[in-house]
Amino acid sequence: MRVRYNPAFAVLMLVAGAFIGGTGLLLGKLLLMGLGAMHVLVGLGYATQPWFVVHHGSIELKNLFGMTVKTHPIGLKDLTYRDGKLMPKDGGKPRLGGFLARKDDLEAIAARLG
Repeated sequence: MRVRYNPAFAVLMLVAGAFIGGTGLLLGKLLLMGLGAMHVLVGLGYATQPWFVVHHGSIELKNLFGMTVKTHPIGLKDLTYRDGKLMPKDGGKPRLGGFLARKDDLEAIAARLG
């Protein structure tokens, strides 16, 4: 099950990228146009890529390009949902959730946990 980023981050990065790139275009500054384009690319990553994927036997943390950065060998049966975060039942790491994750994705996993 995929947990996506909060869409507020995507909107923030896209608006910032449009503003910075537009300012660079008006001023004729190539550096600002490049920074604006980079913000837009990061915003598109926030809008389309998952933050992490929960499998039956592991949790995969992803980067904005969709590649797996880290894998935790924690199964779905070993997870609990507490205080808006997914965490192992023993209280260890990783603790995933908070403002960075979409609440509806986390709640769908919490409903599946029972």
